[in-house]
Amino acid sequence: MLGRYKKLGLGFGGHIDDHQHHENTGCGAIDKIPEIFEKMLDPEFADSAEPFLKAMLGTDYNMRTVLALLLKARTIRPEYFEKNASGEYKYKKKIIDTLTRNGGGKKKTVEKLVGDHREVALIVNHEKGKTFDRDRFSKDNDDEIQAFNYDFWRSRHVARKLYSSGKERKEFLSMRAMLAVATTMVLTNDSLKVIVRGTP
Repeated sequence: MLGRYKKLGLGFGGHIDDHQHHENTGCGAIDKIPEIFEKMLDPEFADSAEPFLKAMLGTDYNMRTVLALLLKARTIRPEYFEKNASGEYKYKKKIIDTLTRNGGGKKKTVEKLVGDHREVALIVNHEKGKTFDRDRFSKDNDDEIQAFNYDFWRSRHVARKLYSSGKERKEFLSMRAMLAVATTMVLTNDSLKVIVRGTP
């Protein structure tokens, strides 16, 4: 997939943080993938996530597509979550190493975030070409609170580049949205406020 991204001129990346870790990377979306999949496969997920998915997907939202993708998610290969002899997941550091090794250009592929996570909101941004300045938001609030940002307009741009089929694009966008919702549910114990910028 990274090869396809590079060939099409699409950027990619991830982050770590400045804390001391043994097994974990510092990115909750990476470190808690098993819990995120567990959340997605919960029988109540499709219904509880519906208002958030509608906010992200707009007219592309379709419950039948969501349920079909959740059925596919149940068949994920077990080797993705393989552990070493100490019982630690192998995928975590491998993801960061792979992103770093395949990166290039002026912008760092893997950023190091400083300080504790104190996110109170998820900004779903549909305004093309714009992003939410997380650092400015944190600084304006004396670094007491932070916000996640998801530039969903870019996911639409990536979908158009990767897939010629409208059906595949909708499936790609639906899975991205489901992963985002499940991730925020896991990282915030369902307490996160969702703020939508623009129209999906």
